[in-house]
Amino acid sequence: MLQTGLLLAQEYPALNITPTSLGYRHLHTTYKGDSVDILVQSKKGEENKPKPIFFFCEGSTSRPMLLVQEGYAYPLFPFHSAGLDSLLAEYHIAIVSKPYIPVMQDVKDLDKRMCYNDPKTGIPPTKYLERNLLAYYSARNIYLIKYLKQQKWVSSERFVVAGHSQGGRVAAAMADKSKAVTHLIISCANPMGRMATMLAESRIGETDSLAWGEEMFQYWAEIVANKENNAPSSGDSPKNSYSFSTSMLPIFDKLKIPVLISYGTKDASCAFNDYARLRSIEKGQKTFISKLI
Repeated sequence: MLQTGLLLAQEYPALNITPTSLGYRHLHTTYKGDSVDILVQSKKGEENKPKPIFFFCEGSTSRPMLLVQEGYAYPLFPFHSAGLDSLLAEYHIAIVSKPYIPVMQDVKDLDKRMCYNDPKTGIPPTKYLERNLLAYYSARNIYLIKYLKQQKWVSSERFVVAGHSQGGRVAAAMADKSKAVTHLIISCANPMGRMATMLAESRIGETDSLAWGEEMFQYWAEIVANKENNAPSSGDSPKNSYSFSTSMLPIFDKLKIPVLISYGTKDASCAFNDYARLRSIEKGQKTFISKLI
């Protein structure tokens, strides 16, 4: 269902373009004084029909939700059209903004990774970096579950939370802390955390003379020694890296809801996802399903 590669732009004129003009419901609220924007896509003509929410958690980086380029807007969700249509038949699909990152931005004003940086510093905004943590995202999103369930067009029969890459770790934390989450989907994430993926990637090109794995262990030791350091920088802070390097396995052991894990066999995290799958079989977790993509 996840669309890979460059997203194809939809044909919408950029003149006076807004999330609403693109067909998205634009909700605004606050969380602990922080402005929060939620974009919701619904099946045309069924915007007010009560349906459950499919809550999608984005991956890492300071990328705005909506990207505009040369008069066109990129799709909001990374799903193939058939997959998107099937979801919209049953759900309203919601996605939430990154803290202190614009909802929409022209690609020419972003860096090569499509990320937003403070024009004065050349790095993401300080307030974003201060909040770019697992604990913040999960707590904020749990607050937003309550906010969304108050909307008349939201059915309370189920609440699906899905996440891609780093968003998968956020989704798992939400399911761990909120009984409102009835189904969990994690795609292309490492159940053992970010550092396990980085270590696996370093091993691929390693030789006798290139001890990249050892460098990763040294890097991890530095992170652990400074795990409360969240000082703004051009890269991830130690606190950020530590928070997203924690294992999901203890969460999986506790969850009683259906869990779908999807991953690719060529991903650096494949072996860890395979292990989580083996472990679920050993523990007899009938609602734990893995799917190769």
